[in-house]
Amino acid sequence: MKHAKTARAAATRNILVTFDITSIAGRDQLAGVFRYLRGKPNWMPRLISRAADFTPDIIRNAHSEKIDGIIINHAGSPETEDALAKSDIPLAVIGIRNPKLVARTKAIALIRNDNVETGRIAAHYFLSLGNFRAYGYIPAAQSMDEWSLNREVGFREVLRELGIAVSTFPQTANSGTEESRHALSAWLKALPKPAAILAAWDYPAVQALEICRAEKIKVPHDIAILGVDNDPMVCDATMPPLSSIPFDYEKEGFESAAALDILLEKPARRAKPVTVACHPLPVFVRESAARIAPVSVLIKRAMRHIEKNATKGISTRDVAQALDVSQSLLTLRFREYAGMTVMDALINARLKKTCELLVSTNRSIKDVTMASGFRNANYLKATFKAKFGQSMREYRTAKRTAVTASS
Repeated sequence: MKHAKTARAAATRNILVTFDITSIAGRDQLAGVFRYLRGKPNWMPRLISRAADFTPDIIRNAHSEKIDGIIINHAGSPETEDALAKSDIPLAVIGIRNPKLVARTKAIALIRNDNVETGRIAAHYFLSLGNFRAYGYIPAAQSMDEWSLNREVGFREVLRELGIAVSTFPQTANSGTEESRHALSAWLKALPKPAAILAAWDYPAVQALEICRAEKIKVPHDIAILGVDNDPMVCDATMPPLSSIPFDYEKEGFESAAALDILLEKPARRAKPVTVACHPLPVFVRESAARIAPVSVLIKRAMRHIEKNATKGISTRDVAQALDVSQSLLTLRFREYAGMTVMDALINARLKKTCELLVSTNRSIKDVTMASGFRNANYLKATFKAKFGQSMREYRTAKRTAVTASS
């Protein structure tokens, strides 16, 4: 019995987990780690959620603290990076490309996004939308970062095969300054339109959207913009909402724990890094890079759908979903080209049905309300009188009197 307890104790793994969870990527990666841990009851995690708390002393004292393995998506300070590079504690690293850590070959797993494939996905998506006159790439602020360069490589690779050139914005280290903003504005305005733009990640894509809005450049009609990371808190808050390429961050976290598990197996020390490539997901389409239907076709399709379904109580959102366009885009096009809102069109279609029922049936006002697609009889009464200048009963009586007089 004593031997069994000792065996169980020896099998326990103390795992240090330190993640930056200020972004959706970090939170989802951490969720993936803990999903893996649910299948490992002998793994005892210790979570450090603040970079400032992840110190070199923690790494130096890892053996005495009986830490068996470490999973990270940030390395804290440069001093902590040095300590990690020198340590022989099994280490799983998500995304970090610090040269010292990458140079470490013993007991390390590198979990990386396939950034070249990310660029390829963006290029193929833009090509599926139709012919653009120009294609552009906005790199990360530190434009020589490997991940940013590789996304550009994949983007250029696909387009080069078709003889299409890519214009790269000459990003400088002073990104975010007014000078940089003016330079980006000039670059965007100079591109032949329509243009397709891939940004290295969501933040420069948001900057481009803000400039387009300020300069009255229509998105996605003049410039279609695509980001990378697909953080909903960022992408859904822009105007228009930002299309973006997501990664399966939860899977990255899961794979990091699985890779650490490999490092912890016997033999416990591997001489070569374990490398795991995580592929991006398809483009999450929002309005900034949505497929543009010819406006006349879009309005006609919308009107046909409204005429057929208005009495079913559908909303503007339902119409947009049926047409596979964003609600904001549909609303904008209706105002510009139909001179009304989608809701105006829905109400007009319902009022048309109301008039037909009043004249051709003896159904009560309550029944007519429901059959016309309205949900509230009092609202219908007020709307009807505002539209026709008489109540529904007066309308019914007048129309029937007119029919009788003419027969």
